[in-house]
Amino acid sequence: MERFAFDSFDTFDPEMYDPSGAVDSSYFDPEMYDDEDGYDLPNGYGQQMPRQTTKRRIRQQPLAQIDIVLDNSAMTSGSVTTVELFNYLRSNTIITNSAYSSTAGTFRASTFDNLQLRATPATGQILSDALLIYWNAAGDLVYSKTEGTTSAVGTVICKISCPQVPFRVLHEATRNNLLWIEKIRMSVTTDAQIDNPINIFKNTFLGGTKSNQIAPRSEFKPNQFQSKIVDVNVKTAIDAETGFSYKLNSQEKVTMSLFFRFIRGNESMVGAEF
Repeated sequence: MERFAFDSFDTFDPEMYDPSGAVDSSYFDPEMYDDEDGYDLPNGYGQQMPRQTTKRRIRQQPLAQIDIVLDNSAMTSGSVTTVELFNYLRSNTIITNSAYSSTAGTFRASTFDNLQLRATPATGQILSDALLIYWNAAGDLVYSKTEGTTSAVGTVICKISCPQVPFRVLHEATRNNLLWIEKIRMSVTTDAQIDNPINIFKNTFLGGTKSNQIAPRSEFKPNQFQSKIVDVNVKTAIDAETGFSYKLNSQEKVTMSLFFRFIRGNESMVGAEF
């Protein structure tokens, strides 16, 4: 771009402005113009042209791997927790979403109005952490089901963490960058967890939505030796408008190993699609 924009700027080339030179050049066709009536439409104008499709192209960034641990083992029997990963712009960490609930009710985003009781006489009192979604000091995402006692937070929680980096770092990285996921390797505690689908969704900032479900069970091989590990061959882009939702059975712990390419600022995305 710089070469075409500036390299010849300082040098005046008269051939570029000489009409006679332009006529003699191979790229100029005088038949394209009608001297009397103006511009003639080219042959074939108005005919249906074959539609060109643009495929996603990904610059070959190094393939990285990171683990996301979804730990619902502290939840009581029968308590299914629906959690969300990513979806930065409409994350349930900042906007309460009724889709994320437990048997006790809807989890609340940890916003100021959910944290402080300002009514008289309890001005400034901290509200209950029951059914609250919040980030802890370690950068883990916590779904708290019960209220903590005194100064301690609740212990009946579902926690999302990452052994390599704080999960909050990974979540924040998708604000302006993109994770192109090549594969997810899932390790589960119980066989029943494999039946829960992964819902991949996109919420545009103007409110448009679309989603697609992936069934990990369909990726399970009949002759597979490891009964609680399954490779899900999903290829999808995670950005500020895209995320996962996933149901965790009670007393379940799932590790999602993401194999992905990290792309700064979506720099190599052409015709990106969900």
